[in-house]
Amino acid sequence: MTRAWPVGRFVVGVGGLIAAMSMLWLSLWAIAVPLVRGWSPVAVLSGSMGPHIDTGDVVIAEPPNGETLGPGTVIVFDNPSGPGRVTHRVVAVNPGGDYVTKGDANPRIDSTPVPADTVRGVGRVLVPVVGTPFVWVEHDDWASLALAALAAVGVLWTSRWAVAPRFNPWLYQHTDSLPATREEIGDALGFWPDEPTPPTTGTQLRRVGATTIVLAGVISLGFAGAALIRADAAFAD
Repeated sequence: MTRAWPVGRFVVGVGGLIAAMSMLWLSLWAIAVPLVRGWSPVAVLSGSMGPHIDTGDVVIAEPPNGETLGPGTVIVFDNPSGPGRVTHRVVAVNPGGDYVTKGDANPRIDSTPVPADTVRGVGRVLVPVVGTPFVWVEHDDWASLALAALAAVGVLWTSRWAVAPRFNPWLYQHTDSLPATREEIGDALGFWPDEPTPPTTGTQLRRVGATTIVLAGVISLGFAGAALIRADAAFAD
């Protein structure tokens, strides 16, 4: 087997590890903020607030605590025209204190004003993407949910190519022959390792894996942080 395949496999593994960690950071953020601050996460089920708040994003809303909210504020309120809750932006306040709201992507304002006592939260934090499974469940899109689950399994499977010492392409010897034996075919699929070079020690292997995990974690945290920072634009007046 040529050296190109092990190196490529390692690169794919690192990519999978970064993707998995990025989603982990975002999911932890969506869970930790409500737990620490006592706020409520709300999955966005439609595109009426695009482009800043998209379908599948999670809005973390602070209780209104009776304060008067001005135009530009994103609020979560009981739907005055039907069941469920709506996340839209305040565009005006009526003399009686009711809020006139509008979805950013909608051409017109909402037909029914929102009484102040039906406002359940004020949008403070936006976590992109992580609410997408709830959207699929809401719309009975089980095919997308199943494909996403398979993709997640694939990402986790390939991630081990980056962290398991036995898959590191720089620490193992490889031949130029095509896979023929059970061991060679298994190695190509990631089941069995090649023979390690004699100078390599267990400590060196563990250090390589630990270093890869740390670097992937830092990179993924950068991606997650950038996504959260861009999401702040959703709550700009």
